[in-house]
Amino acid sequence: MMAMRAFAHCQEFMVQFCYSALNQIDSRQIASFVLLSIFVVYLVSKSGISTICHGAWQVVKAVVRPIIVIPVLIVFLYSIGVMAIAYDCALWSLDISLDVVIEIIVVGIPLAITSACESRTLRQAVVNMVGPQLNLSAILEFYCGLVSFALPAELLIQACLSFLIGAKLLSRKEWGTLSAVIEGIIGLFGITLVCMVATVLIGLRTSIDWHAVFQSVAMTFWYPLALLPMVFMLAYFSSYQLLWMRLKGCEAVQGFIGKLVFSIALFPSLSSIARFSRFEAEETMHEKTALKRVRYICRYRYNIHRRVIRERSKAAMLRKRLGKPGFVEGGVWGDSSYMEDIKGSLWTIIPLQKNSYAQFGQYGEKLQEQIEAFTPMECICGHFLSKDCKQIAVWMTNPTGFTFGLALENGEDRPLAYEGDDGGALCSKNGLTSFRPYDESSLVNWHYLFTVDRSYL
Repeated sequence: MMAMRAFAHCQEFMVQFCYSALNQIDSRQIASFVLLSIFVVYLVSKSGISTICHGAWQVVKAVVRPIIVIPVLIVFLYSIGVMAIAYDCALWSLDISLDVVIEIIVVGIPLAITSACESRTLRQAVVNMVGPQLNLSAILEFYCGLVSFALPAELLIQACLSFLIGAKLLSRKEWGTLSAVIEGIIGLFGITLVCMVATVLIGLRTSIDWHAVFQSVAMTFWYPLALLPMVFMLAYFSSYQLLWMRLKGCEAVQGFIGKLVFSIALFPSLSSIARFSRFEAEETMHEKTALKRVRYICRYRYNIHRRVIRERSKAAMLRKRLGKPGFVEGGVWGDSSYMEDIKGSLWTIIPLQKNSYAQFGQYGEKLQEQIEAFTPMECICGHFLSKDCKQIAVWMTNPTGFTFGLALENGEDRPLAYEGDDGGALCSKNGLTSFRPYDESSLVNWHYLFTVDRSYL
C-alpha cells in the first residue's frame, strides 16, 4: 500500500515537473530549435537525405555501445537521485525545472564522463568538474540567460553569434589581421549583449523571481560537487579498464587473482594506475620474492608521486613568471611564453636550409619566406648569412627579450646553438662566434622543457 502511494506521489510529481519545464520554454529555446532545424535542412539539401541518414546511423551505432550507454545511464540515475535529495532540502523548486533538465543533460552527464576519462589524478578530476563552472564564459552565459528577448531578436542574436564563433574557429593562423578583426567583432558583440541584458534587467527587476535565480546560480556550484563521487568511481573504472587493455596477454598478469593483486597494490593512486604498463608488470615479476615485488611497486608509486609534485611545482612557477623577464633557479628563463614555439620554428627552418645546401651548395634559399612563415606572433626574428652563403644563423626573441638561435656552416649536420637575454644583439653583431655546440650543458634553456605534462596535475 505504501509502495503504491509512493509510486502515485512520484508520478504526480513528474507530471508537475514536466508541465513546469514545458511552460518555462521561452523564445531563446525556440530560436535555438529553429536555427538547428534550418541547419539540418541545409545539410539535407547539400548532402542528400540518404547520406545524412547513413551518417546519423553510424553515430547512433557508436553511441549505443554498452561501454558508453552504461556509464551515461549510471550518471543519469545518480543525478536523478542527487536532484531528488536536493529537492527535499529545498535547494531547487519547480520554478527552475527547465534549468534542472538542462543542467543534467547538457552539463552534468557530458562533464562527468569527459572528466572521468581525461583525469589521471583525483585533483585533476575536481578541477575538470568545478573549473568550467567558474570561468568567465560560464558566468557570462548565465548572466545573459537571465532574460530572453522577442523571438525575432533571439533569432538574429543567435544567428550572428553562431556565424562569428564559426568564423573564429575556422580562421587560420595565417589570416592574421582578419582573425583579429573577428575577435574584435565578437568582443564588441558581447559587450553590446551584456548592456542589452543589463537594460532589460533594470526594467524587470521588480518582476523577476530572484529566489529562483539564486537557486539556479547555486545549482551550478553544488551539482558538479555532488557528482564528484561518481566521477571518482568512473575515473577508477576507466583507468583500470585501460590498465588491463595494456596488460592484455602479459604473462606477468594471469587470471582473476593476478589482476586483483595488481589492482589492490596500485590503489588508490589514480596516477599510478593510469601509467602502469607492461614493462612495469614484467619488471615486477622478475623479482624473486613477494616482498621484493611489493617494494618494486612501492618504488614505482613513489616515482610517480615525485613526478606529480615536480610537474605541479613547475606549472606553478611558469604560471607565476609568465610575462616577467628574468632568470630563476638553474639559469632557466622564467617567462615561458613562445619558448617552445621558437624552438620548434628554428628546428623547422634549419633543416630546410640544410636541404638547400645539399641541393644548391649554399644556404639562403627561400630564407625570408621561411622566417615570415614560421616566426611566432609577437616574436622578433633575425638572421645572419655570410657573403659566400656558407654560414647561416637564425635567431628568435620572445616578448620578454630571451633569444634562441641555431646556426650551420659548410654543410655540417650538427647545428650550433645560442641562448641569451640580450634580445639577439650578440647574434647580429658577432655572427657565428656566439654560437656553441648544441649538446653543451651550458645551454640549459635549450634543454629545458617549457611545457607541463598536464596529465600529472
